[in-house]
Amino acid sequence: MTDATWTVPGRWARRGFPATGAAGLVLALTLSLLLARATGMPVALVPALGAAMLLAFLAVAAGGGLVTGRPRLVCLHGEAAAFAAAAGLLLLLHRPVLDGLGVVAPGVGLFLAAGRIGCLSAGCCHGRPARWGVRYGERHVAAGLPAEYAGVPLVPVAAVEAVALAGTAAVAALVTAGGGPGFGWYLGLHLVVRFWLEFLRGDEDRPVFGLLTEAQWTALAGTGVLVSTPAGPPAPVSAVLVVLLLAGVGVAARRAEATRLCRDGHLRRLAGLVRRAAAAPGDPVLIDEDRGLRLSASHRHYAFSRPGAPLGRAGLAALGRVVAATGPSGRPRRLTSPSGVHHVSIGVDR
Repeated sequence: MTDATWTVPGRWARRGFPATGAAGLVLALTLSLLLARATGMPVALVPALGAAMLLAFLAVAAGGGLVTGRPRLVCLHGEAAAFAAAAGLLLLLHRPVLDGLGVVAPGVGLFLAAGRIGCLSAGCCHGRPARWGVRYGERHVAAGLPAEYAGVPLVPVAAVEAVALAGTAAVAALVTAGGGPGFGWYLGLHLVVRFWLEFLRGDEDRPVFGLLTEAQWTALAGTGVLVSTPAGPPAPVSAVLVVLLLAGVGVAARRAEATRLCRDGHLRRLAGLVRRAAAAPGDPVLIDEDRGLRLSASHRHYAFSRPGAPLGRAGLAALGRVVAATGPSGRPRRLTSPSGVHHVSIGVDR
């Protein structure tokens, strides 16, 4: 395997969220207070808005727990509830809603960015197996990471989103300080970023409807509403956001097979099969069948086939990445036989 990996310390598996959450609140409040002073909004209003937004965010998480049996923090749902609470309070106090949202939106971005660092440290909201990325250990498995992914490089999607959110917050803050529609800039950029990052996610408890995940449908709907109202960014920016989302829908259509293969623990079970074969080079070939897909694995050779429905390029690429990330060290080579069986062999490193 590649050396471009970083092991997340196990001591942060359960400590990450409290620490990053507290840091995020401090950063969010500080930035919003500075923007309030720059725009002439009463500074005393910022803590009230922050308290209302935080309560709404936590209420959505608790409400999700009533359905799933445990608190379920969904970023876009919590963010929507927080902005709704802020808008309601601003209306109640007879303050300009969009101006007020422009002050608090960049702070929300920093708060969520800090939360994503918490996700990175805890091992939740993780990426798919890859040749490079972050590795987690047994403490993260105890905290909820699938055991098949312990020690496997995973795309650091939470870290990427944290950086993107921080950048989005910075852009929105500059627009707000200049008297522009900072709220529209923040929300539009965040929704597009989240839509595209969904392609890298590897955690399994994300609903998928048709070609898109729940978060991607939410991003599409939210952007549609945003750009059709006065809250949206300027027309040229709105047009770019819409084009980026439409391009993302096209990518989702081409990756439909890979999306289906990544659902319901399929890649996780494949990772477990490959790891068992890699750990026992002298054992017989391991065979598994899942959703019509036949998988066989030996120490350095893996084969995939699906009778009656040949695998496409996107599906093969998804399966190949799992083998490359979880198999023994070496360069993977792919070969398709005339019978429709796809082989991946991993050469010995020299």
